[in-house]
Amino acid sequence: MSTLPPELEQRILLLAAEIDRPDAARLLLVAWRVKAWVEPLVYSALLIYRRRLVDNPYISRGIPSLTPEDLYELTPRKPFLGDAVRNLLLLRVSSAEAHHIIGLFPHIRELCYQSSSEAYNALNLLHAGSLRHLSGNVDHLLSPYQHAGLDGRAALANVTHLGIHYTHAIHALLLPALRLPQLTHLAVFPMTAENLFFENAHLSDLLVKYLIPTGALRVFIIVQSHHTRRDDVYGGETALDPRLAANPAFVVFPQGIGDARTDWSLRATGGRDFWQRAEEFIESRRRGEVHSCFYDQ
Repeated sequence: MSTLPPELEQRILLLAAEIDRPDAARLLLVAWRVKAWVEPLVYSALLIYRRRLVDNPYISRGIPSLTPEDLYELTPRKPFLGDAVRNLLLLRVSSAEAHHIIGLFPHIRELCYQSSSEAYNALNLLHAGSLRHLSGNVDHLLSPYQHAGLDGRAALANVTHLGIHYTHAIHALLLPALRLPQLTHLAVFPMTAENLFFENAHLSDLLVKYLIPTGALRVFIIVQSHHTRRDDVYGGETALDPRLAANPAFVVFPQGIGDARTDWSLRATGGRDFWQRAEEFIESRRRGEVHSCFYDQ
C-alpha cells in the first residue's frame, strides 16, 4: 500500500502514463484506484477499424484498437469513454458506423477519417468548437454541395490543423479551408500531378495572402504522391505560383511522409509528427540553412 497522499500518488502515476503512453496500460494492473485514474488516459486515443488489422505497422503499441462491434459492446461497461476519447481514427468504417461512432464522442479534439464511405453531416454530431485537428478523407465528410460552407461549420470553428488527403476536390475545398477562422496549418495530398496546379491566378493570390507574413497560415504543405514528380511544382505552363515556393512557410514533402495513420499515432503517443517536421524545416529556411522548399529526410 502506498504511503503517499492520494492526490500526489495520482499526479505521479498520471505523469508516468503521459511520459510513456505505449506502456501506460500496464498501470491498470497496479490497483483498482490506479485503474480509475489512468484508464481514461489510456482510452484518450482510439482506433476503430472495419476489419481486423494484424501486425499493422501504422498503429503504435498502446493505442486501443477495436472493431465497431467491440466498441458498441464496450461503451456500456465504460461510461467514461464519451468524455475520455480525444483522438479518434476511423479506418474503413461504413457511413452508418461513422455517424454512430462520432456521435459517441462529441468532445474529440482530433479526427482522422480514413474511409471511402461518405459520412456526410457526421461532423454536425460534434460539439461546436471541439475539434482542433482534422485529416484524412475530408471530402467524404462533406457532400460536394457543402464544400463552400466548410468555414461555416460550428464543429470546425477552432480547427488549427487540416490535412486534405487524396481527393479530386482539393480546389473546391481549398478556399473554404483557408477561411477557417483559427487555421494555422494546412496540408494537401494531391491525387495526381494536375491537383498540384492552381491555374486560377485569383486563387494563387489568395494563397499568398493567407500565408504569413500577410495572413495567419503558418504552414502550407503539398505532399507528393507516386503520381507527382519534383518538377511538377515548377515545370509546365500551369505551374504553381513561384511566390508560394519562395515563402518559407510553403513546404513540399516527398512521398512517404505524412501518412495519416502514422501521423495520428505519433501525435497520440507524443512522437515527432508530420507538422513538427514541417515547422522545423520552415525554421531552417528562415535561418537561411535551407534554400529550397523541398523537404529532404
